[in-house]
Amino acid sequence: MLVILFRMTFFMFHKRVTCNGFTTMHMDTVQRNTELLKDIKILVAEDNLINQKVMQRALQMQKATVEIVANGQLAVDKLEAEDFDIVLMDLHMPIMDGETAALRIRNVLKKETPILAITADVVKEKADHYEDMGMNGYVLKPFDFNDLYQRILDQVKK
Repeated sequence: MLVILFRMTFFMFHKRVTCNGFTTMHMDTVQRNTELLKDIKILVAEDNLINQKVMQRALQMQKATVEIVANGQLAVDKLEAEDFDIVLMDLHMPIMDGETAALRIRNVLKKETPILAITADVVKEKADHYEDMGMNGYVLKPFDFNDLYQRILDQVKK
């Protein structure tokens, strides 16, 4: 059995687990269709190494092409150099945070690439704020991978 530590949450394959008040999903439900994100190129901006590995594995399981960067400045630089279908942007990173990076992507690079905020803190006011920063939505941590995949597909298929 594979166990991945993810910000105080354990994801165990084929078993539902509750830890610190969070209940994980059945990972086997995500594995049924292993090509949900085929041909989708995703840029993930995340500074936490464990979160990077979890995101990379979860997205690659669904056949996405994934690039990982550790801060908002690197995300802006990467988007300036090449195109992506979608960006998953952590909000709290060193050097340049996700909000500043999203504003630069929209206002300086003039890119319309969908950007989903990665956050553990969303209330209605925050969700509206993310839209004002040029983001197309958000994904909650800890992740429900089915929700993550659906939000990516909703943005990319527009």
